[in-house]
Parts: sequence; structure tokens; C-alpha cells
Amino acid sequence: DGNYEQLLESTKDVPSKYILTKNKKFSKVKILNEGLKAVPKDGIAMILDLQMQIPLDFFDRTRKLTIAGKTAFSPTLMHFQDPCLHERYTELALKKVIWQYDGPGIMAMYKSDWSRVGGFNEKMFADKWGGEDWELVDRIIATGIQIIHYRLPRFYHLYHSRKKMWNH
Repeated sequence: DGNYEQLLESTKDVPSKYILTKNKKFSKVKILNEGLKAVPKDGIAMILDLQMQIPLDFFDRTRKLTIAGKTAFSPTLMHFQDPCLHERYTELALKKVIWQYDGPGIMAMYKSDWSRVGGFNEKMFADKWGGEDWELVDRIIATGIQIIHYRLPRFYHLYHSRKKMWNH
């Protein structure tokens, strides 16, 4: 929607990434909370996995479905039963799709809502992996924010082996 060259030119002075360095043991929740601090006060922050195929309208849909003080957006992921099928997004591949409704690890909210919820729980999850997103969901719901789940075609996790990752 619009002249992308002009849009990119107008935003060339806006930082597009932040590199956070710490001389301490890595903590997923601490680094996510540090990243949330860098979001402009009226911005939307999206927590997202690295290995994702994202549809072209992903950010537009995120913006439309995320309402300050009212909604958070947690898109529903597609998972292919055959790890090779993500490379061939075809009718055959789509017949072997599982929609993952129970994965709250992808979440968008306005920064003010992240602040109101308190970000990720660093006391409980400072040195462990897993469960931090479910605990966050409980606190989001407790504040009265509704979590919108929405199926997004062409939004899926790219298969990768978990061998030599974390505790696998």
C-alpha cells in the first residue's frame, strides 16, 4: 500500500535494530524485557520466534488487531506435519497442516500494555526456558486485556532440528 521507496527513504534515520550486550549469563526473559524498554512509548512490541515465514500483510494485521488497553494479538501458527513441506507451500502441503492454537510465545501489545502487565517474570524464569509465555498470558488476562488469536495463511515456523539446542 503506497510508495515503498519513499517510505523507506523517510525512515532511514529510524534505528531498525538494537544490539544489547551484557556480561552476564543469558536470560531470555531479561533480554526480552530489555528489548521492550527500547520500544517507543506509543509503539507496538511483538515477541516473535526467529525461524518464521511471515506473510506480507503480517504487520498490517498486527496493527489492526492490537488495540491499546483492550487487545493483544497472538497469531495462530501453521505447522506442517512433514518438515520438508514448508519449502513447498502447495495444496498438498496445506492438507498436512496443523494449526497450533496453544502457542502463546508470539505476542503483540502496545508498550503501555506491556508495562501495565509487567513484562516477563524475571524472578520465576531468569534462568530457565519454558513456561514464561503462559505465565505472561495469565497476567494479561488478569488485567482485562483480551488476547486475539487469528489464523494467518503463510505464517509458519520453519523447521529446524533441535539437536544441540538448549537441553535437547
